[in-house]
Amino acid sequence: MINNLTKTSLLNYQITVNLQPLDTYQIMMREETEAQELESQGRTATTTSQIREDTIKRKRHAVSQLGEGHTRLFSTLFVVRVWNTDESKLAADMSALKQAITSIKSARAYDTHLEVTTLETFCDIPGQLFSSL
Repeated sequence: MINNLTKTSLLNYQITVNLQPLDTYQIMMREETEAQELESQGRTATTTSQIREDTIKRKRHAVSQLGEGHTRLFSTLFVVRVWNTDESKLAADMSALKQAITSIKSARAYDTHLEVTTLETFCDIPGQLFSSL
């Protein structure tokens, strides 16, 4: 994820990553409940669905991986701070970084659309690092 940001030619920015572990037990309970609901739907349905069966297997595998400690999910926040002495150069740098961020699948960049408030730009990069879910 950071490769898209570091391959730009800019040197006047800083990346801060905040990680917060998610509640593993709550995620396991949610996945298990969804798997049980899909199984009950499968028992009452007149036709079998391969998608439903694959989803149940995936959810059971996710619960297993979480329960054994092989997978740990985190909420991530990437904060990119950019600085420049010239406001127009700062806007150009922000545009280049925003393009690099939005090229990442499912990433969002939050910014204001006024040139005066270019300093107030926020980005959201998705992340379930090392996750099999």
